[in-house]
Amino acid sequence: MIAQRLLLDGSLLEIARARVQSWLEGGHPIPEYARAWSEILAQDMGTIAGSLIDSSERGRELRQSSPFAGCLSAQERWRLWREVRSLIEQTDDT
Repeated sequence: MIAQRLLLDGSLLEIARARVQSWLEGGHPIPEYARAWSEILAQDMGTIAGSLIDSSERGRELRQSSPFAGCLSAQERWRLWREVRSLIEQTDDT
C-alpha cells in the first residue's frame, strides 16, 4: 500500500529521505539499516517501490525500521491487518 501511495505522492519520498538523514546524523539503533535506506532512497521511484515490497529476508529486516512509518493511518493499518488475517485463515482452511 505504501509502495502504491509513494508512486502517486512524491512528497512521501522527501519525508522518508529527511527521516533517514536525521537517523544518519543523530544516530539510529541499527546504523546499517539507516545506511541501507539511504542507498535505497537515492534510487529511482520504481526501485524504491520494489524495495518496499521485497519479500526477501533482507527486505523484511529493513521494513522493521522503515522511514515510511506513519504514512498509513491507524484505520488503514487495521484494514490491512484484517485483510492479511483473512487471507491466512483462508490458506489454513485449504
